[in-house]
Amino acid sequence: MKQKICESCGMPMKSIEDFGGKKSENKYCNHCTDNKGNLKSYTEKVKDFKNMIIETNDFGEEQAEKIAKERLKQFPAWKDIEI
Repeated sequence: MKQKICESCGMPMKSIEDFGGKKSENKYCNHCTDNKGNLKSYTEKVKDFKNMIIETNDFGEEQAEKIAKERLKQFPAWKDIEI
């Protein structure tokens, strides 16, 4: 299987378990989708990403949310979202 990159967060999808809904044709990873493989909302992804940034760095909520929105905007799934 050719490695793909999640169009929502940039995660490499190497095995079928990495793909949303375990569907190799899905453009999004299992972290960016619900259990059926549907893309989570932008609000959910910002919250998830913000929490991950807070857990792994020394940032407050406001700064982490700003970083999350700026980074997500770089990916095709969110390129048209106004931040």
